[in-house]
Amino acid sequence: MDDPVAAVAKLTDMERAAKQKLGKPADQLMDRPGKDEPVADWMKKNAALFGIPESPDKYEVKPPENWPKDAKWNTELEGKAREIAHKHGLSGAALQDIVNLEAENIMGLMGKAQADLETATAEMRAQLVKDWGDQYPVKEAQAKAAAQVIAEVAGLDNTALEQIAGTLSPKVGDANVIRMFQAIGEMMGDDRLSAFNGGGGGGSLTTTPAEARAELNKLRAPGGEYFEATKGGPGSKVPEQLQRRIEHLTKLAAQGQKV
Repeated sequence: MDDPVAAVAKLTDMERAAKQKLGKPADQLMDRPGKDEPVADWMKKNAALFGIPESPDKYEVKPPENWPKDAKWNTELEGKAREIAHKHGLSGAALQDIVNLEAENIMGLMGKAQADLETATAEMRAQLVKDWGDQYPVKEAQAKAAAQVIAEVAGLDNTALEQIAGTLSPKVGDANVIRMFQAIGEMMGDDRLSAFNGGGGGGSLTTTPAEARAELNKLRAPGGEYFEATKGGPGSKVPEQLQRRIEHLTKLAAQGQKV
């Protein structure tokens, strides 16, 4: 029978030798993938070690901090990325890096598209200024007046009117929109769309504040259309088209320049 003390010493020596050869204690060693076993499956067996969640929905993925707040996040694509990452045994950190990479790519494309749009818009505005020459201020005023009248007829609120005004701004406005409203304004000035301008004879779309006040006084004076419509006192029904005309002239009268 072997000496127990000698046997323990022998085992100790064997463990020491194995640790020196393998570089770590036996209880810290990891099995290698089995024959024909997919590495991803083997990694998922050791999920805690590799940082792999138990299911795709357990990944903690989020948009990068510099993702635009008004840009839509593609949750459907994110879901597919989660499935692929889990299928191939990727860690959460690896998936987040991949998501960040794609997000950066998309933001780059968005930035380029915006820059290209701004360049094209600026070129069209420059061409518009060239085409209209010294008539640009007059035609721009005509476009703004037409837009305002039509917006009021359509019943748009102040926010919508401000948005339309932005599209007609000389520095950032859309040249095609300016051209379109100028053409409408020209037609209205020719009485072809007189209904948009109050119904009675069209009127100029470049009415000055002074001219607007004069027309208001005429409409409100005895014998004037508005005076006759309201002479019955409170509750008198003013034709809708006339009421819109009064409101439009009132706005013009309050301005310090042509529109």
